[in-house]
Amino acid sequence: MSYEDEYEYKPSILSIIWSWIWSFIVAFIIVGGVYFFLGRPFTVSGASMYPTLHNGDRMVLSKVGDIHRFDVVVLQAPDQDKEYIKRVIGMPGDTIEIKEGKLYINGQVVEQPFINKEILVNKTVYIDDFTLEGLTGETTVPEGKYFVMGDNRGVSRDSRLIG
Repeated sequence: MSYEDEYEYKPSILSIIWSWIWSFIVAFIIVGGVYFFLGRPFTVSGASMYPTLHNGDRMVLSKVGDIHRFDVVVLQAPDQDKEYIKRVIGMPGDTIEIKEGKLYINGQVVEQPFINKEILVNKTVYIDDFTLEGLTGETTVPEGKYFVMGDNRGVSRDSRLIG
């Protein structure tokens, strides 16, 4: 028997178990940090973002970066324990208006290639004209707030209804 064979290190079963436990703890902390601070998976429910997103679509929700006009965002529904997915239309300080199906932001017509045009062309759903002031009493989108709408305007529960 050689010297190396006599003193070969063999970890105990307890040290192996502790090694696995610490590996799981570190992995759990990393996954939890990513989930709470960077992003998380999200599944689309409903048709309010059709044709951009469909019921059952899966996506990763990013929690980093700034919000820009026309970004798709997830927000907490104010009257339910649900989340809504919508498109940012109005930024703080913007005026918002819909006239004859056209979106006006700060008095300028804005193209909306992402909306469900079928409802506008076929008039299958009537979308009321509105102004931000008529809906909310505010002339502009307040600081720290955003005006959001679904791409499928006829069925979307968005800032026109929930503020």
